[in-house]
Amino acid sequence: MSILAARLGRLTPVLTARERAAVVIQNELAGQEPDPDLRRSMPREQLTEFNRYLALYYIANAELATVCLSLSLQAELLIDCTSTPRQLEKAAAMVAEETGEELKTESRRARRKRSSLTVPQFLLGLAQDVREGQRRVALYRWKELRAIEIVWDEIAAELGCDDVLHPSARQMAETAKEKLRSLIEAGGTKRRKPPGPDEAIVEHYRQLAQSVLRTFQLLEAAT
Repeated sequence: MSILAARLGRLTPVLTARERAAVVIQNELAGQEPDPDLRRSMPREQLTEFNRYLALYYIANAELATVCLSLSLQAELLIDCTSTPRQLEKAAAMVAEETGEELKTESRRARRKRSSLTVPQFLLGLAQDVREGQRRVALYRWKELRAIEIVWDEIAAELGCDDVLHPSARQMAETAKEKLRSLIEAGGTKRRKPPGPDEAIVEHYRQLAQSVLRTFQLLEAAT
């Protein structure tokens, strides 16, 4: 028996439910099997609280990570659609060239004041609207992703761990952020830091975590 194992063996009877869960989670993240004594020596009264902490770990890496995957896929779809405004602008330029019209970019307000629009003006305005719509969606998805990161941090703090995410989940979140950041910058906010999440969005994902705990009948196990 190693010195570390011997020390852990002496400590396991006095560990709290939170400490036991933290050790199990860190072993899991490191790809190691937890010491069976962590569970064998656990007092019965710690079981529900211990299960709640493991449920939070599951929520972080399954429920919230799945939402993160969805956001990443949506960002990829938005990136695939970024050619649409360019195609509309190209079409506007081609029509303007054929008709001899001078092509000039106008704000949406200015376009609305017009009683009529030429085809090039309409196509150019449509390109602007599509690009702005993509940017708005990217900004909202960014806020959602930041909200998820905040809830991840709150779960880690509750578990007393520096991190509770599998490397694959963390990488997925970083990849999604890069995709969304590129969309936001392409939409005209380059060099500006994207905004943080609204509290309502953060609360939405907190409630998602609570609903899973409720499903597991572990909501009242908080210390």
